[in-house]
Amino acid sequence: MGGCCYQEERTNKNNNKKKTNEKNVEEISEKAGEYNTTKEKKDKKLLNTKSKEETKILLESLFKSYYAAKTYFNKNELKEKEVDAIHCCKKITEAQDLLNSGKHKEIDISKLPKELNSEYITGYTPEERKNKIKEIIKLLEKEREDTRNILNKKVEEMKKTLKKQKNPNMEQAKKILDEDKNHIDEIKKEIDIIKKTLLDDYIPVPLYMTVNKLYKKEKINEEIDKNKMIIKLNGISYTKSNPIVIFAIRGENINIHQEIKGKNQEEMYKEFIWEFTEEQFKNLIKYKIEIILARSYTFKSTKAKGKGEIQLRKLKDRSNIDENVKIQMQSGKSDTNMDVEIKLRSPIIDKEYEDDFREIIQIVKIYPKFEFRE
Repeated sequence: MGGCCYQEERTNKNNNKKKTNEKNVEEISEKAGEYNTTKEKKDKKLLNTKSKEETKILLESLFKSYYAAKTYFNKNELKEKEVDAIHCCKKITEAQDLLNSGKHKEIDISKLPKELNSEYITGYTPEERKNKIKEIIKLLEKEREDTRNILNKKVEEMKKTLKKQKNPNMEQAKKILDEDKNHIDEIKKEIDIIKKTLLDDYIPVPLYMTVNKLYKKEKINEEIDKNKMIIKLNGISYTKSNPIVIFAIRGENINIHQEIKGKNQEEMYKEFIWEFTEEQFKNLIKYKIEIILARSYTFKSTKAKGKGEIQLRKLKDRSNIDENVKIQMQSGKSDTNMDVEIKLRSPIIDKEYEDDFREIIQIVKIYPKFEFRE
């Protein structure tokens, strides 16, 4: 008896478990059915819930905006944006065709272009656009300041030049200065116009590019201090061992020398510096450098093998001299030469110029205001 009851109880438990499993399967199937139904709804086209009249007004407003954008892009040669605006107009036209066919309920509003805003016209959010324009203004202001500094230097140099001329050519001087003055005026006008575009979020960022502009730059040997001169022996055709080369500056109230011994190549060709007083430096072009090839050298006695010289008046308007000096030998031979380089910071009297380039910003186009009309 006891065994029979136990068997019956176990059978009942198995049946209950089976029923529970069947119930769970049914619930899962039911939920799966609900999910599939929801997914089908999501995949379905969203039907237009607006009235025919409301749909008509919406489509007309959208078409007018995007057609105006297309026209604006076309006039201002914004090709990529124009292509996109044409595509948007086409989508709106297709929806209008459905509307005219009495199928306005089938129009999928979610697939229509969004209401046109400033970001679509400019490609930037209002904040991004303002920051971009401010960057351009900053670049233009720097260019204006740089040009003004160049002009001021030219004016000072021109004054000095005209003072030296017996019949100064004022027209020529004005022509040289006008180029920079006109450039400054043009930059100011551009800055004023661009600043006004900051007030309208529908005006695109100005189109600009960076170009290299050629100008004359004062040539200065930066490594040399004022009132100093560097001399370097770059080569000598004298073939005997251990030559002694003496550089001596001769002039009124000046008699200084520098001796180079040819113990080795490195010492022979190293450069040395002469320093002068303000007065001596002004008179440098009156002096000459004697180059002496000798067995020995003192102020009292010089056993010269040969002599040559360089006239320093060439440094009036040049800061560099690279001179091949012929040495007149005591023996009568004429095959000894020395290649000597002389460098100053800048010419003693005039200025020296060289071609240089500086980057400037050039405005290609400042865009007009966009308006919502054809």
